[in-house]
Amino acid sequence: MKKFLKILFTLLVISTILFPSANASALSEEEMQLEKQQIHISSVENYIKYLDSERNNGNPLAEEGLKKFLLLEKKEQKAFIKALKETEKLSNALAEKEGGLTTLTTVDDVKVPVRTQEITEEVPINGATINALAAGSLTVTATESLYVFNIKVSTLYTSTSFNHNGTSAISIITGDHWHSNINPAMLFSKEQAASQNYLSGGRAYHRGNWTVYATGSFGFINDSIQFWVSANATSRSKQLYSTHPNMTGYSWKSF
Repeated sequence: MKKFLKILFTLLVISTILFPSANASALSEEEMQLEKQQIHISSVENYIKYLDSERNNGNPLAEEGLKKFLLLEKKEQKAFIKALKETEKLSNALAEKEGGLTTLTTVDDVKVPVRTQEITEEVPINGATINALAAGSLTVTATESLYVFNIKVSTLYTSTSFNHNGTSAISIITGDHWHSNINPAMLFSKEQAASQNYLSGGRAYHRGNWTVYATGSFGFINDSIQFWVSANATSRSKQLYSTHPNMTGYSWKSF
């Protein structure tokens, strides 16, 4: 879980401190977009405008994020914005805690609480639940979220829907993955690939793929993340993988 915390915060939510762009002389489209987005975290006022715009555009994190951000004290708002840029400090703080627990890091003498949370959803299609004994259909979604000052700033979702005979998955209905984010210092792109939905060993699988872009102290980041969900009628598990050489994910684990 400690490795996952580093991955989620370093690769998904914040600009990192790692490797420079392979071609620093020619900015990519993503680099140019990230540069333009820096204005959104240049001041408290600009971040509020950003959240309001994202809310109007239907970003599911923006409305609650704006409400909670406005409840922070002025010095906390400034620390929140600065914290989004201080990847190394926050990553080290998160690495000291297991998932779901709150850790503190200091930004300009302000204690900034940071935590990750794993969320799971069981959505019955034909009256089935994860503990169903009768045959039916089931959707299982694995979710990973990051919070700063109790504000959810990033979420990954991976979901599979399948038919089952009461124990084993017998056919795939569909699968999907998506994300939400309110950190302008980061971009990530949902990718489609072959064999993202598959059935194996009586279990349904969906593999979510994203390309992550961020700017850090030492350059531009362009890496991939894969987040799997696997389930049958009575159990579920997940797996996370990153292409970044310094950030490994976790192997299959129940949740």
